[in-house]
Amino acid sequence: MTDSYHSIGADHEFFVTMGRDKGFEIEENQDYGFGPIDVVWRIPIHTTVREIKCGFIIMKPIEQGSSDTEDNQFSLRKIEETAFHGLRSGMDRTYLVAENEEQAKSISG
Repeated sequence: MTDSYHSIGADHEFFVTMGRDKGFEIEENQDYGFGPIDVVWRIPIHTTVREIKCGFIIMKPIEQGSSDTEDNQFSLRKIEETAFHGLRSGMDRTYLVAENEEQAKSISG
């Protein structure tokens, strides 16, 4: 991974700032009824074309005593569940963001 990956970490402010710099409408900490999405970019394409919605979900252990942070790997169930939060919420693209490179490997396979 690159140094930019390490400087980003799991800080959602990076995605907020980047989206605003690009001129996108930003929503933070949204829940469309199917689970939380940390940052949503609304990207306008053209007045006759529907905007593109990209969601960024920062992966974090939910349950107390979760082994996610202990072994730096998320379970397949957790990855699928989180990805479906974005799909069911109407995101055109959903990005799962990990705290470190080892967790990112467990997400990307």
